[in-house]
Amino acid sequence: MCAGRCSSPSVSGDSGATVPKFLDEHRDLFFDLINVDGDHSVAGAARDLANVLPRLKIGGVIVFDDISSAPQLAHLWEWYVKDDGRYRAWEYTEAGAGIA
Repeated sequence: MCAGRCSSPSVSGDSGATVPKFLDEHRDLFFDLINVDGDHSVAGAARDLANVLPRLKIGGVIVFDDISSAPQLAHLWEWYVKDDGRYRAWEYTEAGAGIA
């Protein structure tokens, strides 16, 4: 992916501002693995999923947590990912806060 010139940028702040800015500055960057763990609000989680899903590589994995402890996030996951025929989705809710 990086052809020997990889770096790990560290970006801190509100993902609603930092993620779109970062992606705009790196238009050719796509990801094998994305972890969405934001502010746990429906609006914030929806925004984060909408921002990053277009940058997920084919065959890539997106991790979304707290689907057991916040049912509204589980519904959001279903709407954005599970019910979208472009993705395969699994959930693990047997322990902890749940992960999808």
